[in-house]
Amino acid sequence: MDTALTLPAETRLDVTALTEALVRHDRLSAKDLLRLRGMRQTTIHPLVLIAEQKLADPSLGGTLWDMPSLLQFLSEQTNQPVVEIDPLKVDVKAVAEVMSEAFAERHRILAVEVSGDEVTIASAEPWVAAWEKDLEHVIRRPIKRVLADPRDISRYTREFYAMARSVEGALHRSQGGSDLSNLEAMVQLGGGEPDANDQHIVRVVDWLLQYAFEQRASDIHVEPRRDVGNVRFRIDGVLHEFSSVPGVREDVTDLILNIKQLALILNGDGPKRMTLSAKGPGEVTAGQIQTPADIEIMNPDLVICHLDEGADLHVEFEVDTGKGYVAAHLNRSEDDPIGMVP
Repeated sequence: MDTALTLPAETRLDVTALTEALVRHDRLSAKDLLRLRGMRQTTIHPLVLIAEQKLADPSLGGTLWDMPSLLQFLSEQTNQPVVEIDPLKVDVKAVAEVMSEAFAERHRILAVEVSGDEVTIASAEPWVAAWEKDLEHVIRRPIKRVLADPRDISRYTREFYAMARSVEGALHRSQGGSDLSNLEAMVQLGGGEPDANDQHIVRVVDWLLQYAFEQRASDIHVEPRRDVGNVRFRIDGVLHEFSSVPGVREDVTDLILNIKQLALILNGDGPKRMTLSAKGPGEVTAGQIQTPADIEIMNPDLVICHLDEGADLHVEFEVDTGKGYVAAHLNRSEDDPIGMVP
């Protein structure tokens, strides 16, 4: 008996076809198949629906089906590789230029990688391909089909195009502009001195903070200047970036945005330590940061925060050479104190 999962061209995946293929491969019980058949029709994508049922795979000792395992099964049936969309590695500007947002939403597809040789397009409908010919004619490059979680495709379609518009707006507001390739580079937003309160920049930073929160990140790597160095810091009494500091008018998110504007020159190898100790009331500026001889603060008048009467603030910084984004979990060391924000 032919166990392969095949559907006619331009047919969208459905629960019946997918579950029957799983049964033929002894990857789903007949009892679960009957239960799924008895469910009412829904607009939820079949991959999402089946993943949410927590069904057992008899061939793997009852291991539950989830989205990665379902995508892997579908990949084996279609010879389309699976990708996990990492928004911090996607060239959002290039992705947005491949096709319009309306085209992407209509066909439920998303460009996830663009090169001079090909464009990688993610979808969760491997048998729907009518859009390929039109798109290849426009981009004049071959298309590589990959499979991805339909929820990610839907979410990142909205977010990538919104981010591309925000970055474009921020570049128009800043002097000179620069070639921003992905979300890691967007934090800098140009070679000039853009206003950190600009709505486009705030939207980009908010997105990064929200993404970190959703990924259960315990810390965030903040990079004030890509070509100068990486800065990590710890604030006494603060365990994570979604906190407030007693007596400090700004919350930790505002402190991160202010520290992001530090302009440093590190004359030598890192890492190096800096400290900031201040008592309220009053304004705290970058010029109050105690630095070693080989670190120079270029904008000492930068306001870090404002302290109320009786408030004490102590911040420890670590400055190191580097370029580009470093994921938080890769920017930690085993002896980091609690509350270090990398």
